[in-house]
Amino acid sequence: MGVFDKFRKKEVQEEVQKPHCTEKLGYPFRLLPSDITDSELMEVYRVAAERGKQEGFTPVLVPDDDILDEYFDILHDGDYHIPEVLAAMEKLDGKSILQERLQMTEEEWRQSKEFRGCLTGQPGIQRISLSESTEKKSRIALVEVPTAQPWEAVVYVPFGGWNDCPVPEEMAAILKYWYEEWGAVPAVITHDELQMVLPRPIPEKAIWDVAEEQYAFTVDCVDQGTETLGALASLLLRSVVWYFWWD
Repeated sequence: MGVFDKFRKKEVQEEVQKPHCTEKLGYPFRLLPSDITDSELMEVYRVAAERGKQEGFTPVLVPDDDILDEYFDILHDGDYHIPEVLAAMEKLDGKSILQERLQMTEEEWRQSKEFRGCLTGQPGIQRISLSESTEKKSRIALVEVPTAQPWEAVVYVPFGGWNDCPVPEEMAAILKYWYEEWGAVPAVITHDELQMVLPRPIPEKAIWDVAEEQYAFTVDCVDQGTETLGALASLLLRSVVWYFWWD
């Protein structure tokens, strides 16, 4: 065995020995190959989602993220209690939260031609992806979140409460509303982004209303993303994956 062979073996051992941040959650998970493609990732998720329906769990993809790792540490040291957050969520109405958040944005700007734009023929998003939002060395875990209610995943894998991002109980209430309306379920959680999967794109008659809701959810999806509400609406018309992030 040459010097470089020993070095490569050491690298593999270090990768295996390094704990994954999702271990702190205490839920079943498995690490996916580091070279997995987006197409393979989508298929792995779909298979897990079907199994989850039978076995009573919700699959969520979580990258090995240093910031997320620190966030989980804070939660363990704090006063975050899942039953209390779930109880708080049950008292909330997701649609009302989105309407309130939309009213907080400047109405004159929302009604402007510059902001609204027009439909642009966007091709849509057909699969989840972590290739751009994680480092190449990051491993991705498929986590079996112990709930049959998909919207509760953002409570069990706590997400939200920083910058302009809704707190976990509000996040769950919004996701419950979208699940009941469109069948949307959370599939990817990182330290600053959420991806959701739908059984089919939403109908054309609803795209402008949902685009406004998504803008209320995170203004970054337009302000730092599609640039106009019309471009976002066009995206929704052909997408089975919704993508959100908070700067």
